[in-house]
Amino acid sequence: MRFLIIFLTLLMLSACQTGSNADAPPVIRYGEDTCDECRMIINEARFAAGFINSDLQTRRFDDIGCLLIYQRKHQESIKKTWVQDYQTQAWLPADSAVFIKSSDSATPMGHGIIAVSTEESAHNLLKNINNGNIYNFSILLKKQL
Repeated sequence: MRFLIIFLTLLMLSACQTGSNADAPPVIRYGEDTCDECRMIINEARFAAGFINSDLQTRRFDDIGCLLIYQRKHQESIKKTWVQDYQTQAWLPADSAVFIKSSDSATPMGHGIIAVSTEESAHNLLKNINNGNIYNFSILLKKQL
Protein backbone atom coordinates (compact mmCIF):
# COMPACT_ATOMS: atom_id res chain seq x y z
CA MET A 1 0.00 0.00 0.00
CA ARG A 2 2.80 2.37 0.91
CA PHE A 3 4.50 1.71 -2.44
CA LEU A 4 1.26 2.50 -4.27
CA ILE A 5 0.89 5.85 -2.48
CA ILE A 6 4.47 6.80 -3.28
CA PHE A 7 4.03 5.73 -6.89
CA LEU A 8 0.82 7.74 -7.31
CA THR A 9 2.40 10.80 -5.68
CA LEU A 10 5.38 10.62 -8.04
CA LEU A 11 3.06 10.17 -11.00
CA MET A 12 1.07 13.29 -10.04
CA LEU A 13 4.25 15.31 -9.56
CA SER A 14 5.50 14.15 -12.94
CA ALA A 15 2.27 15.29 -14.59
CA CYS A 16 2.66 18.72 -12.98
CA GLN A 17 6.21 19.07 -14.26
CA THR A 18 5.32 18.24 -17.84
CA GLY A 19 2.62 20.89 -17.92
CA SER A 20 -0.30 18.56 -18.39
CA ASN A 21 -2.83 21.36 -18.93
CA ALA A 22 -2.47 22.49 -22.54
CA ASP A 23 -4.62 25.55 -21.85
CA ALA A 24 -2.40 26.94 -19.11
CA PRO A 25 0.85 28.80 -19.73
CA PRO A 26 4.04 27.11 -18.61
CA VAL A 27 5.24 27.52 -15.07
CA ILE A 28 8.76 28.94 -15.03
CA ARG A 29 10.86 29.12 -11.89
CA TYR A 30 12.92 32.21 -12.71
CA GLY A 31 16.52 31.88 -11.70
CA GLU A 32 16.20 28.07 -11.64
CA ASP A 33 14.69 26.66 -14.87
CA THR A 34 16.83 26.51 -17.99
CA CYS A 35 15.95 27.31 -21.57
CA ASP A 36 15.20 24.19 -23.62
CA GLU A 37 17.21 25.59 -26.54
CA CYS A 38 20.30 27.38 -25.20
CA ARG A 39 20.33 25.85 -21.68
CA MET A 40 20.83 29.25 -20.03
CA ILE A 41 18.96 29.95 -16.79
CA ILE A 42 15.70 31.81 -17.42
CA ASN A 43 15.92 35.05 -15.43
CA GLU A 44 13.73 37.68 -17.07
CA ALA A 45 9.98 37.16 -17.38
CA ARG A 46 9.52 39.89 -19.99
CA PHE A 47 11.45 37.84 -22.57
CA ALA A 48 10.21 34.35 -21.62
CA ALA A 49 8.24 32.00 -23.86
CA GLY A 50 7.02 28.44 -23.79
CA PHE A 51 4.78 25.83 -25.31
CA ILE A 52 2.97 22.60 -24.59
CA ASN A 53 3.44 19.86 -27.16
CA SER A 54 0.95 17.16 -28.14
CA ASP A 55 2.51 14.81 -25.55
CA LEU A 56 1.67 17.49 -22.94
CA GLN A 57 5.34 18.22 -22.31
CA THR A 58 6.25 21.79 -21.45
CA ARG A 59 9.13 23.57 -23.19
CA ARG A 60 10.48 26.79 -21.66
CA PHE A 61 12.67 29.48 -23.22
CA ASP A 62 14.59 32.53 -22.03
CA ASP A 63 14.24 34.33 -25.37
CA ILE A 64 11.50 34.23 -28.02
CA GLY A 65 14.23 33.61 -30.58
CA CYS A 66 15.23 30.44 -28.72
CA LEU A 67 11.63 29.22 -28.96
CA LEU A 68 11.63 29.83 -32.73
CA ILE A 69 14.96 28.05 -33.24
CA TYR A 70 13.84 25.10 -31.11
CA GLN A 71 10.59 24.76 -33.06
CA ARG A 72 12.45 24.73 -36.39
CA LYS A 73 14.96 22.15 -35.19
CA HIS A 74 12.60 19.74 -33.48
CA GLN A 75 9.33 20.08 -35.39
CA GLU A 76 7.29 19.03 -32.36
CA SER A 77 3.55 18.96 -32.64
CA ILE A 78 2.54 21.97 -30.55
CA LYS A 79 -0.80 22.38 -28.80
CA LYS A 80 -0.30 25.98 -27.64
CA THR A 81 2.49 28.55 -27.49
CA TRP A 82 2.78 31.46 -25.05
CA VAL A 83 5.00 34.51 -24.76
CA GLN A 84 5.23 37.05 -22.00
CA ASP A 85 4.24 40.64 -22.55
CA TYR A 86 7.37 42.80 -22.48
CA GLN A 87 5.56 45.56 -20.58
CA THR A 88 3.30 43.70 -18.14
CA GLN A 89 4.96 40.26 -17.96
CA ALA A 90 1.53 38.67 -18.40
CA TRP A 91 1.34 35.47 -20.44
CA LEU A 92 -0.13 35.94 -23.92
CA PRO A 93 -1.12 33.28 -26.43
CA ALA A 94 1.55 33.68 -29.13
CA ASP A 95 -1.02 33.66 -31.92
CA SER A 96 -2.66 36.81 -30.54
CA ALA A 97 0.53 38.66 -29.47
CA VAL A 98 2.23 41.37 -31.50
CA PHE A 99 6.00 41.08 -31.93
CA ILE A 100 8.72 43.64 -32.46
CA LYS A 101 12.02 42.46 -33.89
CA SER A 102 14.88 44.92 -33.66
CA SER A 103 18.64 44.67 -33.61
CA ASP A 104 18.51 47.41 -30.96
CA SER A 105 16.43 45.33 -28.50
CA ALA A 106 18.69 43.66 -25.95
CA THR A 107 17.15 40.26 -25.24
CA PRO A 108 18.83 37.44 -23.27
CA MET A 109 20.24 35.65 -26.32
CA GLY A 110 20.40 38.66 -28.62
CA HIS A 111 17.54 37.73 -30.95
CA GLY A 112 15.94 41.14 -30.42
CA ILE A 113 12.33 39.92 -30.32
CA ILE A 114 9.82 41.20 -27.78
CA ALA A 115 6.07 40.59 -27.49
CA VAL A 116 3.24 42.90 -26.50
CA SER A 117 -0.52 42.50 -26.37
CA THR A 118 -1.62 45.12 -28.91
CA GLU A 119 -0.48 46.81 -32.10
CA GLU A 120 -0.88 50.15 -30.35
CA SER A 121 1.64 49.06 -27.70
CA ALA A 122 4.00 47.86 -30.42
CA HIS A 123 3.80 51.17 -32.31
CA ASN A 124 4.38 53.11 -29.08
CA LEU A 125 7.46 51.02 -28.29
CA LEU A 126 8.78 51.45 -31.82
CA LYS A 127 9.00 55.19 -31.21
CA ASN A 128 11.92 54.45 -28.88
CA ILE A 129 13.45 51.53 -30.79
CA ASN A 130 15.48 51.99 -33.95
CA ASN A 131 15.45 49.49 -36.81
CA GLY A 132 12.36 47.66 -35.57
CA ASN A 133 9.58 45.87 -37.44
CA ILE A 134 6.23 44.53 -36.27
CA TYR A 135 5.16 40.94 -36.94
CA ASN A 136 2.45 38.49 -35.99
CA PHE A 137 3.44 35.01 -34.81
CA SER A 138 2.79 33.17 -38.08
CA ILE A 139 5.07 35.56 -39.99
CA LEU A 140 7.69 35.43 -37.25
CA LEU A 141 7.75 31.61 -37.47
CA LYS A 142 8.67 31.85 -41.15
CA LYS A 143 11.31 34.55 -40.69
CA GLN A 144 14.99 33.58 -40.57
CA LEU A 145 16.77 34.80 -37.43
